[in-house]
Parts: sequence; structure tokens; C-alpha cells
Amino acid sequence: MPNCISNICLATLVICCFSLLLTQSLFAQANEADRLSLLAMNSWNNSINLCQWTGVTCGHRHQRVIGLDLRHQSIRGFLSPFVGYLSFLRSINLVNNSLRAEIPHEVGNLFKLQNLTLTNNYFSGKIPTNLSRCSNLVKFEASNNKLEGEIPAEISNLLKFQILNIAKNHLKGQLPASIGNLSTLQEINVNGNRLSGRIPSTRSHVRNLISFNVGLNQFSGMFPPINNISSLEYIFIHKNRYHGSLPLDIGVNLPNLRFFIISGNNLTGSLQDSLSNTTNLHKLDINRNVKNQFLF
Repeated sequence: MPNCISNICLATLVICCFSLLLTQSLFAQANEADRLSLLAMNSWNNSINLCQWTGVTCGHRHQRVIGLDLRHQSIRGFLSPFVGYLSFLRSINLVNNSLRAEIPHEVGNLFKLQNLTLTNNYFSGKIPTNLSRCSNLVKFEASNNKLEGEIPAEISNLLKFQILNIAKNHLKGQLPASIGNLSTLQEINVNGNRLSGRIPSTRSHVRNLISFNVGLNQFSGMFPPINNISSLEYIFIHKNRYHGSLPLDIGVNLPNLRFFIISGNNLTGSLQDSLSNTTNLHKLDINRNVKNQFLF
């Protein structure tokens, strides 16, 4: 019996050692795949470990690339599709470079991705619809680029989404109605595009919205249906085509309002009673509306 037990223990030890070696081998292969993917994207010092490359962050356990921070690096060219092979990647920050061409669809393969920041580049083409496959995405910032086409309705699949900042591009069409299903959304910034139509109702689900910026577009209709979102602190709807009067209870329903920028529309009505409750109001801009003034 003792010999049997010894044999079982030995066999178990062999299996454990083999599993450990296999796991280490797989990690090494995965790490090598990350290295090759990064080399295809940029010129790093290949003589040192990729986890020591500028702007690269690796996880402690698996030594896989989890962060790519290459902001202010004067990088030219395009974002390589090989980025889609960095399967452990959680954050991409490429702010203030000179990257061109489209955002590669392979970004949709990054299921762990939480932050995608592409601000101040020259990205063009459409926002990839399969960005919605990045189920852990919290923030997508791509302001001041040359993106065009419509905002994909599939964005509503991002159930952890908090920040959408795609200001100063060439986007057109409407703000998708499905965006109203994003209960975690805190910031919408589509300022300075070519968007039009009416703002879809968001009051039923978007209860955590803090900043709503749709200025410098071609939105029309009555005041957008956001006056019941009590969490709002910043409202920018300036230089659009809104008309009619403001909701009478807007100040009561928006007690946290700090910035209220509604200039350059065709709005009319009274402000005095409705805004007397907004004790945190820091800036109010109502210029260039009907008769250049509201009735107080």
C-alpha cells in the first residue's frame, strides 16, 4: 500500500510539474505574441524586455501587456491592426500624436479594454461598430480627429460605458436613440460635429449623466428631454436650432446645475423663477436667442 501511495504522489507531482511547464510555455508564447504585435506598431528597443519599453505596462502575474500609453510621442502613421492581438490590453492612450487612417476594426477583439483615448490625432473613417464587443469599455475619447459617418447604434451594448467624447469631428446623422439605454453614462460630448435631428429621450435610463454637450451642431426641435436628470451639472446646447420655451420647472429638476450654455438658438421664455433654485450655477449664457434676450 505505501508503494501505491508513493506512486500516486509521484504521478501527481509529475502532472503538476508538466502543467506548470506547459502554463509557463503558454505564457512565454503569449508574451512573444505581444512583443511581435507591438513591434509591428512602433519602433521600440528590441534588445530589452517588452515590459520595459516606453509606454508599455505589463501585468505582474502573466507579463502580458495591459497598458499602452504613448501620448505626446509625435508618432506618425496609423494604428496597426496588430493591436487586436494584445488580448490582455485594458488601456490605450494615444493623445496628441499624428496618427492617421481608420481606427482598426481589430480593436473590437480587445474584450478586456476599458479605456480607448485617441484625442488630438488625424483618425478618419467611421467609428468601428464592433467597438461594442469591448464589453468592459468605460471610456471612449476621440475628440479633435477627422471621424465621419454616423455614431453606431451598437454603442448601447456597452453596459459599463461612462464617457463618450467624440467632439470636433465630421460626424453626421442623429444621436442614436439607443444611447438612452446606457444607465452608467456620465458624459456625452459630441460638440462641434454635423449632427442633426432631435435628441432622443434619455430620461428613463440615463440617471447618472453629469455633462451633456451637444453644442455647435444642427440639432432642432424643442429643448432636449434632459430636464429631469437631476445629476446634470453641465449643459451645453449652444449654436443649434432649438426653438420654443424652456421647461418651467427646469431649475427645480436640475438642482446641481453649474454651467447652462444655451446661446445661439431660437429659445424664448422666462428664466427667473425656474433657475432660482440652482444655487450652484456658475455660468449662464443665453445670448443670441430670439430678440437676443429672455424675458426675466
